[in-house]
Amino acid sequence: TQKLMYENGELDIVDLSSSTSQLAYFMGNDKYKDNLVTGPEAGNYFYAFNQSIKPMDDVRVRKAISMAIDRQTILDQMYNGAGHVVNSMLPDGVLGSYEAQEIPYDPEGAKALLAEAGYGDGCDLEIYQKTTDAADALAMNQVVQSMLSQVGINVTIKQMDEAAFLAERKEGNIGMTRAVWWADFNDPDNFLYTFFTEKNAKARSINHTNTDVFQWLEDARAMVDEEERMALYQKIDTTMVQEEVAVL
Repeated sequence: TQKLMYENGELDIVDLSSSTSQLAYFMGNDKYKDNLVTGPEAGNYFYAFNQSIKPMDDVRVRKAISMAIDRQTILDQMYNGAGHVVNSMLPDGVLGSYEAQEIPYDPEGAKALLAEAGYGDGCDLEIYQKTTDAADALAMNQVVQSMLSQVGINVTIKQMDEAAFLAERKEGNIGMTRAVWWADFNDPDNFLYTFFTEKNAKARSINHTNTDVFQWLEDARAMVDEEERMALYQKIDTTMVQEEVAVL
């Protein structure tokens, strides 16, 4: 509808961030492609892992899941290559973003990690989502389901009524889930404090127990030296994304 209204001169702007099905049309159209305005957004899509639910309680399994998902292919096929793969909770449009270590796509390495964790014969995993999520959420979950099956992880996609989903998530009971976060205010605190404090880790069904991170997040809120504060946020991000693999 937005596409048709834009072409008819009824809209001045159409936001393709929320109309991904129209990306290919506008990007490949000689009449409109020079009108596209792009830039790094202060937001990202990610998967959150619940560390209190097997098999995600083992960091080797979380790493294996991450290594088994070909994120560039998802970007190319679902979003026409627009945007880019990130390796951090702090995307380029966010204050404090940095060049994080690349999370590799390595299915064979994923299989080796699963075997090391005792799941050489495979394992079962549930991916949760709300029935009210946008259509691309289910599409992405189905792609991830297929990719994980290639390394022996049998995925069931569990769709829940939004009220039930939110109630269960608040109690820390939701398993792996696709999430999206856009900055309420442009500061790393809004990404890291929101998901990784002790209270919020439960409320977001991540359930990590790194007490150092809990304290670092509180410390960062009191810092006045901006360079020192950003360095601490990058340390927190590296710990949670690269080392503990709380999210992908």
